[in-house]
Amino acid sequence: MYKFFYDAWNRLAKVKRAYRTSGGIFTEGLTIATIEYDAFGRRIVKDVDNCGNWNFEYHYLYSGRQMVEMRKDSDCVLKQHIWRTQNEKSHHRPVSVG
Repeated sequence: MYKFFYDAWNRLAKVKRAYRTSGGIFTEGLTIATIEYDAFGRRIVKDVDNCGNWNFEYHYLYSGRQMVEMRKDSDCVLKQHIWRTQNEKSHHRPVSVG
């Protein structure tokens, strides 16, 4: 089980493991993720702990409102998005690289 925590803007801010004791009491466990946002509401950091091989800090980089890159521990690029115009109405769609 997990317990989810949200900030004042109803964005996911923290995830904790949760369990019931032998007496049936719901108890919070270890924090497994914390998420940070910038002033524009964009996720900029996700810190994952207590999850084995997934323990990393993920950083999200933006150009305007569009995410262009996701990095692991600030130096390893995991994913890049190249945004291009799809038609004359200026609809955009991501093209994943990596």
